[in-house]
Amino acid sequence: QFIYKEYLAYRLYNLVSSASFRAKLVKITLVDTNNPDKPTEKIGFIVEDEEQVAERMACTLMEERPKDTRQFARQHFLNFVFYEYMIGNTDWAVGNSHNTRFFEHTTTKKVIPVPYDFDYSGLVNAPYAVPHESLPIKDVRERYFKGGTVAAPEGAMLRKYFLQSKTAVLDFIKNFDMLDKY
Repeated sequence: QFIYKEYLAYRLYNLVSSASFRAKLVKITLVDTNNPDKPTEKIGFIVEDEEQVAERMACTLMEERPKDTRQFARQHFLNFVFYEYMIGNTDWAVGNSHNTRFFEHTTTKKVIPVPYDFDYSGLVNAPYAVPHESLPIKDVRERYFKGGTVAAPEGAMLRKYFLQSKTAVLDFIKNFDMLDKY
């Protein structure tokens, strides 16, 4: 179920941002060379290669993190931080590129952050997931906004943008039949 929930986090971000890693569920067969007659099947997912993301977004992958957040394409940054807040994920950082890759748009030269690795999010709620000790929350299901200051007009624009995606997101979740019904 945790694999499916993390996969769901990737797919939901695909719905709200094209600046995202695509993911695909796969069946994995593990064969123990000492016991090849008893393979084990697992479910997992694979994530789109960074070079494919860069090509799809008309960007280049940045090897070093951006020095200043003013380099960011603001709308992409806001989508990123709000989505992380929405799913209860604080396991990312711009400063050390933790669970975030950066792409520079070839024309605008603006930086686009793309998140990955959502297993510590409240949406997934994995049993090992805990917030970093520097944060003022005790559980990954508590929300904590790490996006800095958002001006009121930006907040209004962001709210409108995510509300426009609400039906598609809720429909996707409703039709996502891989999760156990509680």
